[in-house]
Amino acid sequence: MNQSNQDRVDELIAESLEFLSKGVEFAAEQAPLVVQEFLVWHFWYYTIVFFLWSSYFVLFGLYFWCNHRYWKKHDPDNRWPENRECSTWVPLALGTLSGIFVLIAMIVCATNALKITFAPRLYLIEELPKLFGS
Repeated sequence: MNQSNQDRVDELIAESLEFLSKGVEFAAEQAPLVVQEFLVWHFWYYTIVFFLWSSYFVLFGLYFWCNHRYWKKHDPDNRWPENRECSTWVPLALGTLSGIFVLIAMIVCATNALKITFAPRLYLIEELPKLFGS
């Protein structure tokens, strides 16, 4: 290899090393901010989802409470089961199952938000494999 090619190779190696060192510096400066933003984003995500599930739970409970009051008022003789064969157990079953699923979702969201608040490193350790697809 002649001298000009050798000089060009040395120059490219020096530029590559400089670029690499700047990249490492940038990553070292930005990594804490990325982690902080990741944690803040997930905290607020789980908090908002928790409140959405809570509002669904409250509205569903309000619906069943109003429905119960309506039938109690319009059926004072308590003939409700006789007049409506499946209208007693179907809403009760749907309400119970829906309530259980909503409570489970609320608990999951609340525990994730609390984990981010009180154990952020643990949350990161659990989430990093999901981020990198392994």
